Order: sequence, then structure tokens, then C-alpha cells
Amino acid sequence: MRPFPTMTIQQILDPVVQQVSQLAIFHEESEAGRSIPDITLPVQGVCTAVGNLVKVGQDTANASSDEKFKAEMGVALEIVKESSENLNQAAQLLKEGSTSLEARNKLIDGTKGILTGTSDLLISYDESEVKKIVRVCKNIKDYIPNAAVIACQEDYQTFTISVKNAVDNFLVRVKARADDLLIELNRQLLLRSSNNIEDAESSLASVLKAIIDDNHEIQPLQKSRDSFVGILNEEFEEIIRILMLPFSQVHDASTDRTSQSTSLCHDFDKLREHLISSQSDKEDYRDKLVEDVTSKITDISKSCDGATQTDMANSCNLLTTQNQNLKDNASKGPSETQATKAEMVGAINSTEKVIQKQLAKQIAEKFTDPESVIKELQNPATLQDPQKTKSKCTEFADLSESLASTAEDVAMFGGNNLSLEQTEEIRSASNKLRKVAPEVVNAVMASSSNTQNESIKQFSDGITNNWKDTARSLSKFVDGAMDSHALIAASEEAAEKSASELSEAIENSHPQSIVMNASNFAKHANRVSTIAKREIDNSEDPTFSLKIKENQAALEKDTMDMLQCATDLAAETTNQEAKNQLNVKKEKVRSGVHNVRSSLSEALGGEIQQATDKMHELEVASIVENVKQPEIHIAEEKVAQEVPQEKTEPDQQIPEYITNPIAEAARSLRRETSRWSDNDNDIVATASRAAGLMGTMSKIVEDGNELTRREIIQTAKDIAKVSDLFVKYVQEIAKKCSDKRMKENLRLLLQRLPTISTQLKVVATVKATAVASGDEKSSREANEALITNATNLMETIKETVNAAKAASIKIRTDSGHKMEWRRNPKPKFY
Repeated sequence: MRPFPTMTIQQILDPVVQQVSQLAIFHEESEAGRSIPDITLPVQGVCTAVGNLVKVGQDTANASSDEKFKAEMGVALEIVKESSENLNQAAQLLKEGSTSLEARNKLIDGTKGILTGTSDLLISYDESEVKKIVRVCKNIKDYIPNAAVIACQEDYQTFTISVKNAVDNFLVRVKARADDLLIELNRQLLLRSSNNIEDAESSLASVLKAIIDDNHEIQPLQKSRDSFVGILNEEFEEIIRILMLPFSQVHDASTDRTSQSTSLCHDFDKLREHLISSQSDKEDYRDKLVEDVTSKITDISKSCDGATQTDMANSCNLLTTQNQNLKDNASKGPSETQATKAEMVGAINSTEKVIQKQLAKQIAEKFTDPESVIKELQNPATLQDPQKTKSKCTEFADLSESLASTAEDVAMFGGNNLSLEQTEEIRSASNKLRKVAPEVVNAVMASSSNTQNESIKQFSDGITNNWKDTARSLSKFVDGAMDSHALIAASEEAAEKSASELSEAIENSHPQSIVMNASNFAKHANRVSTIAKREIDNSEDPTFSLKIKENQAALEKDTMDMLQCATDLAAETTNQEAKNQLNVKKEKVRSGVHNVRSSLSEALGGEIQQATDKMHELEVASIVENVKQPEIHIAEEKVAQEVPQEKTEPDQQIPEYITNPIAEAARSLRRETSRWSDNDNDIVATASRAAGLMGTMSKIVEDGNELTRREIIQTAKDIAKVSDLFVKYVQEIAKKCSDKRMKENLRLLLQRLPTISTQLKVVATVKATAVASGDEKSSREANEALITNATNLMETIKETVNAAKAASIKIRTDSGHKMEWRRNPKPKFY
């Protein structure tokens, strides 16, 4: 059974599932010889609802020229019609008092057929509507290459008006489709490609006008024209890919990626958990994790300095060697492997810190003022000097590549609880920066050849602004992906270096060096100021922002004053008063940078990072037997030696003999929740309950006959209810959390849960009816869908628990929030 892709289908199918699941339970009751109530009314309700769908489906199929769609719709319609007839006959037979096998068979066949047939009908109809959008997309894509033959103003007007109208209408349909999609990442990718198409279409029109006005004499503009045609082609192909994903074997863009797309921090977490848990004997799984981790460490190290590369290479060697040691000593018992595991976790923790520090340093260096090179490219003096223009274009191209590659390293690292959506934002912006940069170079080269052409100037200004906007977005995404402590500390370090170079220039009374070094110092100071402003904008807590805002404003003013003093001294280097003034202002800026960092660190809570470090130490210690765990305090988070007795929940234990993916996902969530006391913490309690229920669900895949149909359906319903309750508790955290990025991350995570739990109810009902009818093919397909949905649900709840814990730290103590996070002294490793 295919997952449904839209909110519209979910809203139609959900009530049908509820009614059909009850009919499946009635069938089980009749099999057991128990009497069942008159089902005429519920059957009529189901048949009436699907009857309306049948009419719409039949009309759509008759009007379609798509033979594949007509065939699929025909099968689905026949199944629904036959199933409706079976249900009506079963209701009549049962009403007459019949308990015959015929009545029971008609009831279960009708029940199963109604559900699968209605689902297939809705998805086939949805696919036909999507294909209409795809056909429009392909028509526009095929027309765009005509840009290469536009030769006059009349052709230009006809082409650009036609393209704009077609693109505008097409994007309206795409955005409407995006709004209806259930999977957030698919929605974001569609909207991002839509925005890229709008930009590229506008740029194509601009460069065509410049070409016509210049009589085709400038080759760089023709290169840009061809590039924009290529960009549009790629984006149209991407939209087609995303539109058709729900009807492929992939369904979800978040699963349509290689292991290389999984962040290093995510792999670190998985490897850490695997080493700490009692399930660490799965060598193949651990081998794959170690391979992924070492590969990503190696990739990131390529952009680091020599000493750091050596340290990272040593970490990779240690992980690989110790992993082999674990294999060699596996038969010798736990005592021989505990120290090795602890050493591996220690290597992971230290490497994580080194990479974060190195990336923060690179960001501080490269993202300080990327627009300064653009300003030089647009300077008339540069444009009038061919050699200087070429040199600056090379510098700009190198900078663009450096920004993009650094950002991609940040995405690969995936620090600061980076979500998949945020990761894709960084990768998309990096990719766009790479594509736009050559067009900026082409525009600059064309401008240098013809400085009086207004159309070329307009194109150059437009594409340059596009690059600036993309670079700003990329800078914002990168800053949000990194730990603010590390980022601002790296920026302060870079500022200190610039301050020392400025001091030397002042001492030597060298005018050009004074201006240059003062400018560099100001760039780093402004970078610190920008980070502070982003943190202020990110917070909804006025007390958080107050002190930072005061220091940030003072730093901005002192930086401007320092630049003016540098200009004054450069004009008269022998003026001792000017020299003294610059030294005073330089020191004020240095102090200002330090004050901003200190106030930001204090507001963010410097103790949080220290406590996080100690948590990693606790995790290492938990591997080693009989290790005493110290008490740790994290803002409102309490980590205590002793906690009250935990609540007891049914289904606490997942039978050891069950090893399927659902059971493993449930155990993984249970391991996470067992780290925290569920007293005074409804989030932990409901997440633990969800894991227990999923343990029950895992029996269905292991042996479908182990649970009754009522239990299968009820377990799925219970999981959905617990999931809804979990969403409610986390939403309370999100409302009170003062950190906007954390709020958004929680919103994206919570958005997944109702969809997954609804899909789970549908698939569980299909499984129940398949078991009853003896349909092994449908049963196997239902198992596959159950595994996908169940593992997705457990992973999402686990991610949300961690995100909620982090967000809890950003809740003001006077908010009335009572939920506590107390670490269990003896977490269980299921």
C-alpha cells in the first residue's frame, strides 16, 4: 500500500479507515461465534462516501487520455464497486441472522477492498493531477532553449512575455501543490525550486535584453544566457522529480539520499549510542558507522590546517583500530571491551570539538565581509582596468567557491542539532552561490567592455544583488548551524589578530597599512556585531537581549569612530594626536568585541556547554562498570544522583527474541527515554509509552498471528493517541521557549508526527484485513509499510525528545513551566 502524499487524501481517507477498522473487528467477533450488532448503517455510510469518489474517479478517467491512469483507475474503481457490493450483501446476511462463512467472507473481502481500493483510487487521481502539472512543466522547459535564437526586440518581447506568463501560472499550481503536501521537506524543495525559477527567468530576460542592445558582440553575456537556460532546465527537472516522488519507490525526499548526506554529528550520535548500549555486538552495523564517520572526518579535514589534519587522521586511525580490537576481543567478555568502547567514545567527543572549532575559525575568516570583493568589482576604476578586472574576477570566483565549500562542510558536520531541512537549506544556498558566481563574472567582464550600455549595467546590478542575497542567506544559515559560543570566540580571535596588525601599522606610520588593517579589524568587529544581532533577533526573551543589545550598539559606534580615526591618521601620519585617538578607539573596539562575546556567553549560559561536556563524560563512564556518576546542573535541567521511583508502564519490555526493525527502533527510543526520569516530565513518559506500544506492534511483523485483529487496530490507534498527546506536551515547550530557531525545529518535527501516526493506522487496518482474508501478498506489503512508518515515528519522537530538552533550557524561570529533566543514575540499555 502506497503512502498518501497530501492533506486532502488524508482528510478523505481517515474517516473511512475508522469505519473500516470497526467492520474488521466485527468480522473477528463473528468468527469467534459472538453476536454482532446491525452493521447496515455503518456500511451505508462507507458505501455512500466512497460512491461519491467512484463517480468523480469515473468521470476523470473517461476524460483522460493517459492510458496508464485509465487502467489503474479502472482497477481501483472495480475493486471499490465490488467491495461495496460485498459489504452490502454481508450486512443484509448478518441482519437476517446468518453466521455463514459466506457472510463472513463477504464482510472481510469488502472491508479490505474498500480500504485498499479507495486508497488506490485517491492516489491514482492525485497522480493524474500531478501529471497535468508535469506536462505544463515539460512544455515550458522545451520552449526555454529558444532563448538562443532571439535576434530582435520583437522576438524578445514575444519570448519574454510568453515565458513569464507561462512560468507565473505554472508556479501558482506548484505552490498550491506544495501547500497540500504532508512531507515538509518535499514542500520546502518545491518552494525553493520555484523561487530559483523566478530568479533565473528574470535574469534570463535581463541578459537577453543586454545581448540585443549590444548587437551580440559580447561573448560573456551569451555564456550567461546559456547558463540561465541550463539553470531553468535543472530546476524544472527538480520540480518534476519532487512532484513525482510520492508515486515512486522513495515517496519522501528525506529518504532519497545517500549516507553521505547524513550529517557527521548524526553519525557520531548513532555510533555513541551503539557503543553505550548493550546491543554493541552488531559488528556489521558498527563497521558501517565507523566507515561513515571516518570518511566524513577525512573530507572535512581537507580544508583544515596541517596540524588539525594530523589530529583528525589520528582520530580516524584510533576509531578503526579500536573497532577491530572490539571484534578480536568479542569472545573474551564485557570486561575486555568496556575500556575500548570508552576510548572510542572519548575519541568521538574530542574530534567533534576539534571540528567545531576549526569550522568556526573558517567561518570567522571567510564570512567576515564577502561583499567587499563585489564592491571592488563594481568600482568604475576597476572596470576601466582590464588586468585589474580579471584579477578581481578570479579573486571573487575563488571566494565564492570557498564560501560554498565551507558551508557544505558545516552541513556535513551538522552541529547544533541541525535538522534535515536546515541541512538542505545550506546545501541549496551553496549550490546557488556556485551557479550565480560565474554569471557575476560574465556580467562584470561585459560591463568592462561596454561601460555605457544601460542594459548591461541593469543585468550586472541584478545578478550581483542575486549573489549578495544568496551569500547573506548562506551566512545566516551557517551561523544558525554553528554553536554561537564557538563562532563568536573564533571571530574575537580573528579580531585580535587584526588589532595587532593595526597596532603595528600605526607604529610604522604606514598610511595604506593603517587603512587596510583598520578596515580588516572593523570587518571582524562587525562580524561579531552581526552574530550578536542575530542572537537578539532569535530570542523572544527581552532580558536576554537587553545587555547584548547595549554592548552591540556601543561596538557598532566605536567601530565607525575607529575607521574615521584611521582615515584621519592616514592623511597625516605625523599627527601624534590622531595616532593617540586611533589607539584609543582601537582599544575601545577590542573591549567592545570582548564585551559582546562575554554578554552573549553569559546570556546563552556558559555553564550549558560545560554541562554538555560533562554529559559526554557521563556517557563514557556509563560504559565502564561501577563508575560513580557526578551531579550535573544545566540551567533548569537537574541531573541527580537519586531520582524518585519511576512510573511503571505496561509493555515495558520488548521480548528479546523480536529483532525486526520496529523492535530495534522502539528499543532505541526506550534507551533514550530511560536516561531521564519521567516524574514531572510528561514528554519522557509519553515517549516511553509510545516505545512500549511500538514493541507490541513489532509482534505483528514478527508473527502476524500473535495478535488479534482488534489488538492490531487498537495498538495503532493507541500509538496515534499517545503521539497526539506527545505533540501536545511538546507544543507547550515550544510556546514558552524563547529561542525562535528551536521553536521552528520543534514545529518541523511535530509536523511529521500526525501524518506518520495516521499512515500507521491505515496500514495496521490493511494488515488486519489481510490477515483475516489470508492475503499473503497484501500482508507482506503491509509489513513493509508498517516497518517504514513505525521506524519513522520512533526516530521522529526520539529527535523531538532531544529537541524539547534543549528548548527547555531556553524557557524563563518565571514562565510557570514545571517540567523537569532529571537524569537517571542508572539508565537502561535495552
